[in-house]
Amino acid sequence: MGRSRKTASPYQSGGFRGCITFADLAQHYAEHELSEPTESIHPKAHTTIKGYERILRNRLLPRWGNRVALSIEPLEVEAWLKTLKGKRELANPTLDKTRRVMSLVYRHGQRYGLIPRNQESNPMRFVRCKTTSGYEAMILSPEQVYAILLKLKEPERTLTLLAAGTGLRISECLGSLCSAGNRRRNITRMATGCSPRSGSRAGSRALPICWWKIISGLRR
Repeated sequence: MGRSRKTASPYQSGGFRGCITFADLAQHYAEHELSEPTESIHPKAHTTIKGYERILRNRLLPRWGNRVALSIEPLEVEAWLKTLKGKRELANPTLDKTRRVMSLVYRHGQRYGLIPRNQESNPMRFVRCKTTSGYEAMILSPEQVYAILLKLKEPERTLTLLAAGTGLRISECLGSLCSAGNRRRNITRMATGCSPRSGSRAGSRALPICWWKIISGLRR
């Protein structure tokens, strides 16, 4: 989306223009909020930026990019989200994230004066979307986990061992494997994903891990 160039927007010269498309807003949002280094007061993690870019590129722009931003109706977006859930079998949290990214684009446009700063100019304020997931976790005993570990190859075996023994999320497990650890002190550096910048201070803290206790615990 050409994030490296930050040119003055032709829409900031005065009054509002009804011809501004959603793609125009998304382009401006990507250049100012999803670039590194970003102008945002609260910089986003590298993994968050890539996730937002995928949502814009794969879902929002193909469907809404050519539409005039102020012509998009809330019920249209709701119907589209329901279609995604049915045809692509996307979970509610995924649909809600798509809705939130689209809302961020509109709010960004209002902040920069690209569209009017009123409720009617942001249709996402009126879009409803379920956020709860129907996913049910399967509880495994230590014996079952250990049996699964024996059938896995690397690096899946180490990732499964780390997740089962620490309760870390997959992004944190991947980040810990990508970072430098201190084997002598049984310390690993936890990061949210294989990125030079983690999402928060907590996401880059040192995590004490005693590997032999994890393994022995799973064998019991």
